[in-house]
Amino acid sequence: MELAEVKNREFSLRDLLTSSWSIFNERFSTIGVITLLIYIPINMILAFVSIHTLVENEGLFRGIKLYMQIVRLLEGMIGVLATMAIAYVVERMTEGEKIEYGPAMKKSLSRWKSVIWTGIVAGAIILGFTLLLIVPGIIWSVYYLFFIMVVALRDKRGKAALDYSKSLVKGKWWRVVGISLGLGIIQIAAYAVIEIPFLFMPDGAVIDVISGTLMDLASSFFTVAATVFFLNLEYLRTVEAGASQIAAPGGVTG
Repeated sequence: MELAEVKNREFSLRDLLTSSWSIFNERFSTIGVITLLIYIPINMILAFVSIHTLVENEGLFRGIKLYMQIVRLLEGMIGVLATMAIAYVVERMTEGEKIEYGPAMKKSLSRWKSVIWTGIVAGAIILGFTLLLIVPGIIWSVYYLFFIMVVALRDKRGKAALDYSKSLVKGKWWRVVGISLGLGIIQIAAYAVIEIPFLFMPDGAVIDVISGTLMDLASSFFTVAATVFFLNLEYLRTVEAGASQIAAPGGVTG
């Protein structure tokens, strides 16, 4: 599949996977370096945060909750740098330009404060809707699914970035949910395949870092897929906007 097709027609899940694999395979060295630079330190920190100790001290549910909060904090504060850098590599690739990890990381760092702030705004809005009713919280969480790509690639922040993400999803909410669920199921399956050999190995910090990093490398493919999906939705919005303009009174010329 030609990469230019990302901006030529609506993608199915199969199209999305095929195009994403083409980009991931061709740019694996750059994507891999970005992933390793960001996630090896994260996984080293997590290796010394024992979930078993947390469960023993805090109980099963509270221990797991605390551990997941630590994971989300590290992902939200540091892991997002890898997401933005990979998104930048993917967009340049679809435009026929290859950039290395250095410029991609520099671009990502320049948008770091903006993505943190936008994440806080998104979290506050989603929490507010969730406290009112669960369903609106779910709806808005899907609307804001692409805010990291918007911040990274469109130089928007805060509510402007969230509104841009919503504009892409609006009218395609169920399609976005369906494809996102499909990607999520495939990602869980990939994690399971990676984790199986480590179940037969002794516990240890080194093993935890290796297994976690392999999962993060696999996860980077799904970051590529999310970016391709974002770019395809942008294309569809542009087409729809053009069609609306032509259909409007006075919009047809000639």
